[in-house]
Amino acid sequence: MKTLWKREGVPLLILGIDPGYAIVGFGLVESIQGKYRLAACGAINTPAGVRLPARLWRISTDLEHLIGQFHPDVMAIEELFFNHNVTTGIGVAQARGVILMTAEKLGLPICEYNPSQVKQAVVGYGKAEKRQVMDMTKRLLNLNAVPKPDDAADAVAIALCHARSATSLLKTIFGEIIVFYYLNGTVTRVEPYLAVIDCGGVGYACRTTNYTVSKLSVGKAAKLYTHLYVREEIFELYGFSSESELGCFRMLIGVSGVGPKAALAILSSNSPEGLAMAIVSDNEKALTSAPGIGKKIAQRIILELKDKLAKGQLTMGGGETFAGGVTIIPENKASEASAALAVLGYSQSEIAMALKGIDLDGMSLESVIKQALKKMVKA
Repeated sequence: MKTLWKREGVPLLILGIDPGYAIVGFGLVESIQGKYRLAACGAINTPAGVRLPARLWRISTDLEHLIGQFHPDVMAIEELFFNHNVTTGIGVAQARGVILMTAEKLGLPICEYNPSQVKQAVVGYGKAEKRQVMDMTKRLLNLNAVPKPDDAADAVAIALCHARSATSLLKTIFGEIIVFYYLNGTVTRVEPYLAVIDCGGVGYACRTTNYTVSKLSVGKAAKLYTHLYVREEIFELYGFSSESELGCFRMLIGVSGVGPKAALAILSSNSPEGLAMAIVSDNEKALTSAPGIGKKIAQRIILELKDKLAKGQLTMGGGETFAGGVTIIPENKASEASAALAVLGYSQSEIAMALKGIDLDGMSLESVIKQALKKMVKA
């Protein structure tokens, strides 16, 4: 039985297809333990001036021969992109249907990717230009030149998309999902809410906060803790300068109605300790100071996160529980710091250890929280 992905050490042969009715590009890429090799590439050409049914028959026949010759494990095909030429679009759609039918008839698993997904997987940026995709294709396969014709090059990139989805961004092996924990490399580009980190010759575009951007310098080494955001056809990588900031990001996008963009805005205006204090103290203004964050969203964030705290989904130390599951926080610095750290997702035992030895009387609440966070990150 063929599988979409294979265990480490077992080569996976991927047939990439760039659909068309005049030319069908194909590329066969072998993937093993994060390394890629181009096995073959080319194009199925159909003769001009003949009826479309004859062209479709030729595509199906040649594709069957190709699959029989190389025995790929999976077929990766580009999703149909509609342009302004309706006639061409219909012809390509019909050819794509024949390709899908042929693969299904031969029992070949099929994975479909749109152009943005291909760019994200190959380049690390969903809006990359075609020349960037081709350059990365050449580099990843250690080729002297970009494959020809263009249709074949596109097909090879699609195959690489599946390979890299399987071995990095979306590596699924029998139900296990493995993603990047962090990226450690050289900063090659920074702009508001975006940083590009070069790791081994591959540039990873990480959406991030302006707080993290302020700590980065082009040409300098950097380590970003990452989160892969996957929703339907969206695959975006987010990176943060600290695990605390990453934890806050994940906590915020878990609130109903709060997406990654809003979470980045909030964390660009509030440090992790500041956000925790705002939630514990019902400080809506600290949240609404972020662009695009209104009063209703701020109230929802505070309400949902404090509700999780009260229900024990966010563990805290100290406090007194009353009927209805509402936790009342005693008004002393140790308890307030514990509550704020609990909002950030730390357990009672972690908080107790972190607060041990900190001068609670001689430091401000924010300084206490910041010091405790530093101790927990080091641990």
